[in-house]
Amino acid sequence: PLDILDHIDHFNADKILDGLGETWAIAQTYFKPYACCRWLHAPLDCLLDLMNRYNLKADQIISAEVHTFKRALNIKNHTHPKSIEGAQYSIPFCLAVAAHEGAAALLPLSASLLGRLDFSNWAERISLHFDPEAEALFPGMTKARIVLETCQGRLEGSVDHPFGDPANPMSVGDLENKFRRIAEMSLSKSRVSAILDGVASLADNNLAPLLAAVSGAPS
Repeated sequence: PLDILDHIDHFNADKILDGLGETWAIAQTYFKPYACCRWLHAPLDCLLDLMNRYNLKADQIISAEVHTFKRALNIKNHTHPKSIEGAQYSIPFCLAVAAHEGAAALLPLSASLLGRLDFSNWAERISLHFDPEAEALFPGMTKARIVLETCQGRLEGSVDHPFGDPANPMSVGDLENKFRRIAEMSLSKSRVSAILDGVASLADNNLAPLLAAVSGAPS
């Protein structure tokens, strides 16, 4: 709004202007390493960490409990989703994908993953539970705790700040790798590199290389 600084009943001008030109609001948001609902990210990080730490395979996990806040429990959470959207809003299904195919299969989720009985049957082993501690911390934190019954016994872990949260940020390299992975599905590697070089040129107040890269014109 053009008059954003003029209405004290609706906008806090002092807060808006605090750090202007020095701090950036984009650094206080999160970036997704997985192409699914953000509320699934803590359970995903937790499962992948436990599997990596104990060298677990999907078929070595007998069952899993996910303990988290109410809003995450109230999304669809279908174990047999019929659409990409349904998959993206399902804690059990996305955990099944991650357990079988790794984190890379979630960036992005492919329609080819739908209808996989091995995923859906594994998702049926997951139970979802309300966690009062996580609820008290939400929405400032999107905490989740996982308890696994495995061939190695009972294993447990928790994540307070999923990867990509301002409190656990992705590095510039992480963001570039995510961009490359997704952009190279549609563009050539040289074009993607040119776009990244153009973004880097913004630090020198030079917009021309980025405009040329995104338009496809020679720089």
